[in-house]
Amino acid sequence: MGLSLKIDDRALIPRPETEEMTEEILSQYRDQEGLMVLDLGTGSGAISIALARFLVKPEILAVDSSSEALELARTNAERNELTEKIEFRQSDWFSEVSGIFDVIVSNPPYVKSSEISDLKEEVKGHEPTEALDGGKDGLREVDRILAEVPAYLSKDGAIFLEIGHEQGEAVKEMATANDLSQVDLQKDTQGKDRVIYGEKGE
Repeated sequence: MGLSLKIDDRALIPRPETEEMTEEILSQYRDQEGLMVLDLGTGSGAISIALARFLVKPEILAVDSSSEALELARTNAERNELTEKIEFRQSDWFSEVSGIFDVIVSNPPYVKSSEISDLKEEVKGHEPTEALDGGKDGLREVDRILAEVPAYLSKDGAIFLEIGHEQGEAVKEMATANDLSQVDLQKDTQGKDRVIYGEKGE
């Protein structure tokens, strides 16, 4: 998205699928002023920084459980002169979060533990395992997020959650079970399920 980001082994390398998810958020909310945004597991800060650059006067809270990742994210915000638009906070998902948000976005760990060793060397050798490992079925952290997210969404708020391409239907059921409405699977440019979208239920 035309941003300059420092990337090292403290966080995931931003990939095209995450950029596509960010562009989808912008396509829906680009003209809304003062949007309250929560970026869960911000990593390098890529999503928050892009939204801070292109949304109209957003208020963005970016959290991560890793102090090292947050240090990297702050560096990237400074590099793009956006530090005043983003608050960075150490938090295990929602543990240190309060308030409600119009948009909640996350690219959580969603790789099955048993598949970590099969990943390409450029992934498993250079990226933090905790940012990849989603537990036995790959959905441990997705489940944690979806269980809590309705309490943090505004009346018309929505969540955008990046997932593994084989997890779509399972995550759709989880989102519906947690009282999210208008649940929809969005495909990436390869035609694979990649993002789960859901709104606060009535």
